[in-house]
Amino acid sequence: MNEKFIPKMIGSKDEKAYENIWGLYHAMTNYADCFVQDIRDVLNDPKLSHENIFEILKKNKVDFEIYLKRGFVKGHEISIPGLNTEKLINSDWLDLPPQYQVALYSWEKLNEILNEIQKTQFVYPLSKLYYSVDDLYFLTDDFENKLSDFTTRYTTSEKQNEVVEVVEKFCDVINDLIRLKILKQQGLGWMNACEIMQMAIDQDENSDESLSPNRRMFDKYYTFERFGTDKKPFEPNTTDKILVLE
Repeated sequence: MNEKFIPKMIGSKDEKAYENIWGLYHAMTNYADCFVQDIRDVLNDPKLSHENIFEILKKNKVDFEIYLKRGFVKGHEISIPGLNTEKLINSDWLDLPPQYQVALYSWEKLNEILNEIQKTQFVYPLSKLYYSVDDLYFLTDDFENKLSDFTTRYTTSEKQNEVVEVVEKFCDVINDLIRLKILKQQGLGWMNACEIMQMAIDQDENSDESLSPNRRMFDKYYTFERFGTDKKPFEPNTTDKILVLE
């Protein structure tokens, strides 16, 4: 029986994208909290549900302004003899509270943020960020997990797993060479790795055997020679049998 395929993370999470999207959603929840309270104040409706808020955000600016004015007139039971509600809200006689302008500002900011969020292609419904117990919006653990998955890439096959593992090992080697100051970390200096490592690798071009370290890698070429000891290695100058026996 084949083992179940386990996806492997490719590289690391895109921290820049994660922070950008997280910041947009965080700003959205903050403005949403203010937006809800401002509308409730304008409409004099402290129990206005969040389901209504979601529908309100879908309105265009003109319709939203009319909605606020109509709700203000109704909620505060304002009337002027000879004028119906529609004529009243289109007149200059309404004394709208400061929260009216604040609500308009929050509506504009929320829509700006929503447009920016749409560009990221990461969609997480605002309704799922509402916590009824505290009557507030906040970024949940589920949101954080979904965003983490969105900004991370995973393999889709065992063969991809093998390739990623090889690349990881290669990166480990390059990082070790940088740590030993054999390669420079800045720029594209690491791309010279193969040229430099050729000095330390033993290869028979006519053989199919695997590559291996050159046994004399510390005896020549400054790159590796500087890691050698001060003691000169033993190099016999004769093949005398007596010397060998002794």
